[in-house]
Amino acid sequence: MVDLLNESQFPQRRAGKRGASESHEPRLNASLFVKGATTDYIAFDAAHGITNWGMDGNDRWSNCGAAAVDHGNIAKAANPGLLNTLGQPKFNGTLPTYWAYGLSLGEVGTPPAQPDQPDQGVTNNTWLGFLYQNGIIDGYGEVPLAQLDYFASLGYGALIGQLLPATAESDFEASPPIPWGSPGETPDNQEGHDTWYVKGTGDGAGIMVTWGALQPFTLEYRTAGFITDAWIIFDKDDPNVDWTALQAALNAVHGVQTDPAPAPTPPAPPAPKPPVLPSMPNPPAPLPAFYEAWFAEIKEWEQKILALFK
Repeated sequence: MVDLLNESQFPQRRAGKRGASESHEPRLNASLFVKGATTDYIAFDAAHGITNWGMDGNDRWSNCGAAAVDHGNIAKAANPGLLNTLGQPKFNGTLPTYWAYGLSLGEVGTPPAQPDQPDQGVTNNTWLGFLYQNGIIDGYGEVPLAQLDYFASLGYGALIGQLLPATAESDFEASPPIPWGSPGETPDNQEGHDTWYVKGTGDGAGIMVTWGALQPFTLEYRTAGFITDAWIIFDKDDPNVDWTALQAALNAVHGVQTDPAPAPTPPAPPAPKPPVLPSMPNPPAPLPAFYEAWFAEIKEWEQKILALFK
């Protein structure tokens, strides 16, 4: 059996199949649910010194969006041991969660993949909606790009959709890596890719997690249109989130999720009636008065006769 996560078997990297398909959801603008967002460049570090983040299947599959969220979980917990656990326990890790997303959209895997292993990439708004509807994340919002550092510093990073330069892989392979957005590089509309933004340097440049490692980017990477969309994943214990407003917005986007109505309660059976007892016969009517006097007189003569024999 082929080990889908064995990086040595598949040394290539996948940028994903999003192409120029940007994803936006104005109703989930993250600044509506967190007050005080700024446009400052902020220095933050959610990498925790981790350098090996794992490919998460992105050497063979176009699951960069799924891998990015899995890397985000690693950043939040500062625990590289969480690699390939996205979607558990409902799904069996990052790739099965990614495949389930594709299946939910009616996609089918093509050979050599199995039919239940679709590989069409993700669009971030529907991808995060799928994770939310399946209880894998508590909530999410789209980050205004001008406020990216503010939200990334709150959420241990952020999910970034982008258009890579044509030199993305050679930049990544260089030692040290060449920052994306370096002079002369331009966005390629056919090279859509998702990464987890994990570190800001405070001057607009930063570092993201992709293909199992850390890749730097320049300020120009932001300003020249490489980054197309960004998203924060909220957790229930985030103290700055207006959860009432966020939940209302999520319900508006996805519909209010309610439990099925209970089956109607059958009517209670009628109370049992007490048994009908047979009626007792009426007592005999009293004898007329003259009969009573007659019997009394007979009784008196009976006593007199008995007295004669004594």
